[in-house]
Amino acid sequence: MLAEKAGLCPEACRKLVRGEEMIGYALAHPWRLFDIPRLDSYLLALPPDPDCLYLHDIAVLPEGRGSGAAGRYVDHLRATARSRGLASLACVSVYGTSRLWRAFGFEIIVDPRLEAALRGYDESATYMVARVEESP
Repeated sequence: MLAEKAGLCPEACRKLVRGEEMIGYALAHPWRLFDIPRLDSYLLALPPDPDCLYLHDIAVLPEGRGSGAAGRYVDHLRATARSRGLASLACVSVYGTSRLWRAFGFEIIVDPRLEAALRGYDESATYMVARVEESP
């Protein structure tokens, strides 16, 4: 499933490196705001009218945390979104990481229409959106 997402939008997917060492990976793809992709499923195709880049997954090894890799990736996503004419970034924050995403300009969106989709994630899952032109 990860390979499928990387193949749908390679320019928004990255190996996260420090020097010559891979310390993580990140995957994103064009999508629609307020439409949360089902966890552990194939997308099959991108929407014909995306309005955001959806940060599907980011993983940083413990030894890579604090290196700034996540922030550099968010900067890359903002540039990629701008080049595609997309005004927003979106993600589902899991495992209590919303504070981290807030530091990158994401805001929690509370909307009852999102509750069913968020149930497929963990208990702390929150939907978050950042404007591309705004930086923290």
